[in-house]
Amino acid sequence: MSLPSEIVERIQAFAESCREFEVQRQEELTAATHRENYDGQLDETLKRLRGQVDRQESVLQELRARRPLDLPRPDLSPAARLAQTRRAIEAYRSLSSKEPELPAPGSPLNALLAFRETSRLIQELKASVSAAARDLASNRERLNTEEANLRDARLITTEVRNRLEDLRKQQRQEAGKTKSPSQLAKDLIRKERKHENELEMKSAELKDALKHFVEEHLAAMLAAEDLGGPVVGDQVDVPDSTLDAGYTTRGKEKKSNVVKANGKGLKQQRIDQLVRQRADGDEGSDSIVLNKREAAAMEFHAVLEKLLNATSTSSYVELGKDSAVSRFLIKAKVAQFHPRDSRKIRLINVSRGISD
Repeated sequence: MSLPSEIVERIQAFAESCREFEVQRQEELTAATHRENYDGQLDETLKRLRGQVDRQESVLQELRARRPLDLPRPDLSPAARLAQTRRAIEAYRSLSSKEPELPAPGSPLNALLAFRETSRLIQELKASVSAAARDLASNRERLNTEEANLRDARLITTEVRNRLEDLRKQQRQEAGKTKSPSQLAKDLIRKERKHENELEMKSAELKDALKHFVEEHLAAMLAAEDLGGPVVGDQVDVPDSTLDAGYTTRGKEKKSNVVKANGKGLKQQRIDQLVRQRADGDEGSDSIVLNKREAAAMEFHAVLEKLLNATSTSSYVELGKDSAVSRFLIKAKVAQFHPRDSRKIRLINVSRGISD
């Protein structure tokens, strides 16, 4: 009669679980027995060590009671000291010749000592690893700093070598182009003359530009201010008709009927002046003033010419009267008054600043 397969499998599983339980129980018993044996060995070793300590102490006490400790004293003779030293040597030799009392090979004391030594070594190793890590970080920072310094030193060395090479090339070129003192003097004179010609050309250009500006713009404003009109800069374009008409006492332009009434007389005065100058034999066109704008321009050029001529001596130029030209030069910071005489002016030395 055969059993079903399901029942057979259950029986086999139960038997397997029983075997595993027996094995586990046997291991626990073995472990407990081993632990009991190990504890017993520790107790036995501890008892032996305590017994050995007690024996050593008893022997030491007997030795101390039998013979007191004879320490070296200053009053001992040399022979006594020598005998005492020899006895100590013999005692050390007798002790060193004996085998040390070590625990038995199967004693658990060996494992404890090994564990203690291993723990000490592990702690020292951890401390050394921490110190090495700190040293490694500091050494890396120092390495980076030294590498940066090395790169800078190499760059500086390269630049210095290039500069030395350039100086050597320049020195060789100058050695090949060495000139005599007379040639150097001629070159310097030629250079100075060229520079002087350039300055003269620029001065002429500036004079022409100044003359054009004065005659086209500034002269009319100066003439208007002299006639009682607006100051220079308030009215940019001032026609000649306004200058011929003049200004009232309040600085306003006169009416056109007054201009027409005075226009014929002014023209007749200019014609009479021209005829008189030709009769006197003065044919110079520069001496003929046609209107007030040209008169103001001539006055400005005359004052400026005097100021320029006086720059070499830094002396003041005395003015015959107070005019719009002098006031404009003062306002424009081109000239300055004498500190004690307002009728004298001179050009400002721009290299030393403007005087208060």
